[in-house]
Amino acid sequence: MSAAAAMLFMSVPPPASAQPTAHMQPLTPKFSTAVAFDISPALRTLPVAKKYVADPSNLLEIRPERGPRAQSKGYKSGDKALQTFSPALAIAAPLLTFEGVSNEDNFNIFGFRVNPPDPNGEVGPNHYVEMINLVFAVYDKSGNKLLGPIDTGSLWSDFAVPDCTDPSGDPVVLYDQLADRWILSQFTTSGLSDPEKPFWNCVAVSTTGDPTGSYYRYAFETAHFQFFP
Repeated sequence: MSAAAAMLFMSVPPPASAQPTAHMQPLTPKFSTAVAFDISPALRTLPVAKKYVADPSNLLEIRPERGPRAQSKGYKSGDKALQTFSPALAIAAPLLTFEGVSNEDNFNIFGFRVNPPDPNGEVGPNHYVEMINLVFAVYDKSGNKLLGPIDTGSLWSDFAVPDCTDPSGDPVVLYDQLADRWILSQFTTSGLSDPEKPFWNCVAVSTTGDPTGSYYRYAFETAHFQFFP
């Protein structure tokens, strides 16, 4: 009996906590070399984008879609945690607010709007740079517009990778406070319609701390389509 019990005990697998776990491979960065590089002219010398002139006969009034409205049936929630008053604001009001670029700028330049606009901005010592799908602009710290709005593809005008000159979207703007440099980037989308074409991550790094000046321009090839690379 004891031998049978011992054999039965040995046949039962150990609990899951005692099972050996697979060794997880640590995540490591991957490095790639830019396939194209040059230096852009100063952005402040770029021509002002021509305003799109729409045909009034083709304009449609677009009203916001609100959907069905919920009707109250007079029920009381009985939620004892329901607040009946608003506490005093604990955060001070901002020192300054101003209007940045918007989807209306897309319409003024391209004749259409983009949803979502993917607003993205960064603050430096003297400037604020904002990018959206598919334009960007530069402001001083008082909200005065110094540059733009310009379509994002203009940042890569006459670049060796033509796809970068297409304002594709998903822009990213960063300010490196240690190096005093601005970093602007966007992806490309032409590979979605042509499987023979690669995808690119187009990156521009300012040559100085002035975001309206010239930029080092790079193109990195990616194996697949990426959101906000």
